[in-house]
Amino acid sequence: MKILLVIPIVALLVTAGAAGATTSRSGLRGTALIDPASPLCKPGTPCTRPDAHAVLRFWHKGRLVAHTRTDGKGRYRIALRPRTYTVTSTGTAVLKPARVTVVTDRYRRVTFKIDTGIR
Repeated sequence: MKILLVIPIVALLVTAGAAGATTSRSGLRGTALIDPASPLCKPGTPCTRPDAHAVLRFWHKGRLVAHTRTDGKGRYRIALRPRTYTVTSTGTAVLKPARVTVVTDRYRRVTFKIDTGIR
């Protein structure tokens, strides 16, 4: 009888532990923008646009540790361990900021500007 009571309790504890392990309280969120989005920027008109479906890669000590893709409006959210990362994007685009720091227990908002070289 004791075994029958122990099995559901162990299963419940394993499930709760697994759920806690997959949640993160640290990371980054924000938007990726193409800047400039046009070779000619007019005064009073935004010269940026969201970079839909851009790939953002996060590196630590020369090793790729995570990546994410922005949604159709250029938004992203990624869980990361607290530390400093080098960030790159697809191709030869220059990304700013190129280094970001993730802080403990917080999703920091960062807007990445992707310069594709349009001039």
